[in-house]
Amino acid sequence: MLASDDIREELKYIEDVRLNSTDEESKANLKALSLIIQLLHNIRTNIVITMKNQGIELVKPKDKSEKNKD
Repeated sequence: MLASDDIREELKYIEDVRLNSTDEESKANLKALSLIIQLLHNIRTNIVITMKNQGIELVKPKDKSEKNKD
């Protein structure tokens, strides 16, 4: 699973590319994809909050050092 910080970093990159693009169709596509990613991230956040409120044990995120070993 992608960490929230990683998602924000990728969204910032997409936004930079969108702002520097000269093609209006590409700009519109990148904006739409950015909104979809944000929506999916919000849905994931809401699911995690719901799971916590229901007492469901969450999967522990891997440390950055463990991710690099894979």
